[in-house]
Amino acid sequence: MTKKQKAGLAFKSLDETYEFYNDYAKDAGFSVRISKEKKKKETCEVFWKRYVCFKEGETDETWRKKKDSESTQIERERGNVRENCKATLTVVYDGFNFVVKTFIEEHTHPLATPSRVHLLRSHRGVSDTKIKLMKKFSNVNIPLYQQFELLETQAGGHKSVGFIERDLRNFAQDEREKIKGHDAEMLYELQIGGR
Repeated sequence: MTKKQKAGLAFKSLDETYEFYNDYAKDAGFSVRISKEKKKKETCEVFWKRYVCFKEGETDETWRKKKDSESTQIERERGNVRENCKATLTVVYDGFNFVVKTFIEEHTHPLATPSRVHLLRSHRGVSDTKIKLMKKFSNVNIPLYQQFELLETQAGGHKSVGFIERDLRNFAQDEREKIKGHDAEMLYELQIGGR
């Protein structure tokens, strides 16, 4: 599909638009993020949205220096992720569909190889099925690293799992945070229900 063909594409929803661009990005070797959106004041409906390469923009060096001077603990030095990449997809709502207005393919950085593209953030995600399985594993006290090993074995390798172990740990942390304030309430309800 040429650049001109992409410029006229229409999508029924923003989810469909994101799915298209993310699939395109996976084939090309980069990750996608949402940059900006504009909404109508009266209805708060999105009428304009921009999706960009995850390396779009620049790192604010003054922010980084301020953060380094305020930090009391030693943190891992991370590389510069932003490389001022110009790859963009912009859509505008025409009343019926979201139509592609801007499509820029050029990148200012090397793209990921097919063997590494599954590790990029927009191409990872813990599915509902795997969440349910993980909860069952947790109920029988299987540690997270073993849960991930089981998922790897079931999927036929780490590339087929769909996410990395860090995603699993982050999800587990989020679940613990949800329960945090409700432990006493749940215990009280169990005691009342047992009477």
